[in-house]
Parts: sequence; structure tokens; C-alpha cells
Amino acid sequence: MIHKQNDATPNRPEGSRPLDADTIYISLNDRLAQLKSEPAWQDRDRTAITLVHHPRLRVVLLTLHKDALMETHTADGPVTIQVLEGRLAIGMNEQSYELQPGEVLVIDDQIPHSVQALDEAAFLLTMGPGPAKTF
Repeated sequence: MIHKQNDATPNRPEGSRPLDADTIYISLNDRLAQLKSEPAWQDRDRTAITLVHHPRLRVVLLTLHKDALMETHTADGPVTIQVLEGRLAIGMNEQSYELQPGEVLVIDDQIPHSVQALDEAAFLLTMGPGPAKTF
């Protein structure tokens, strides 16, 4: 059963897709190709698409051009960063992690961190809710 879905938009006119359902199949290769074919990828230093938007889980696919920087920020809940393409530098707590495809970094809630693309990169961001919260 589908609980939530998106609507077609000018950037994504192909129609609705489920964001919260009992089962969701996602082809990461198809979504990456979609992101890189959109005008936003040509005009900006990054682009993203939400793949799952559930009360207890959010999954977002992001692409960044080389040197794109996501300034220091925090998340209300724990996050994972799984690199699919390229390399990322994750800075936090006076430490830096360089991640490449096949590597995952887990960051607890409220930990300030930044993300910089060392190459053109793509990563899967998974977010859990904060304490006693839902999305």
C-alpha cells in the first residue's frame, strides 16, 4: 500500500513515484542517470532526489560536482553516508574522513559535519529520526 508519493514537477515530469509504501523498488543507476540529465545538474553544484520519505526513515540520493561543499551542519537523527561514485571528504570534530565508493560513514545525531566532493561524486544519504520525532 502506498502511503505517500510525489507529484510530477517541471524538473521531474515523468509522473508520481512512491516515497512511502509497504515495498519500494529503486534502481540507483536509473536515478543517478536521471539526476545527471536534469537541468539542475548543469546549473548548480549539486542535485538530489528523495527516494524514501517514511516517518522513521529518509533516503536521499545526492550528486555533487567536484569541489562542491555542503557547509557544516547537523542532523536531528543519525545519518549514514554511502559513497556510490567519486570521493568525498567529511569533516567533523577536528577529524576528516575521505570516503570512496563502497565505503560508509555513520554519524550520530547533532554532530556538526561538512561534506565536500573531491571528485564528481554521488552518495546515498540515509537519515533516521531524532529523539522521539518523526519526519
